Amino acid sequence: MTPIAHDPDTAQAEVFLSLLLAEADGLVDHIAHAQTQVEQLWPTDRDLERHWRAEEHALRTQLHQTQVLVDRLLVRFPVLVDRSRASASDRSAG
Repeated sequence: MTPIAHDPDTAQAEVFLSLLLAEADGLVDHIAHAQTQVEQLWPTDRDLERHWRAEEHALRTQLHQTQVLVDRLLVRFPVLVDRSRASASDRSAG
């Protein structure tokens, strides 16, 4: 993500946005891992399966909270909306 020339508040918001998007990507990966664990453990180890289901739920909650922060940041700094879309397409292509 190359920086846009703008005021310091927007520049700081852009950095924060990139960190939030990276956090969201990491959470998506962890959720996928938890889902895989649940699928592999389901018939054999119910206690461990419940642990991974709880972990998945907690991760989804964190992901939702991260997405709320991204949304609020983009409402406050609409100039960054196109940047977040470009970043999302870069992540999905990778």
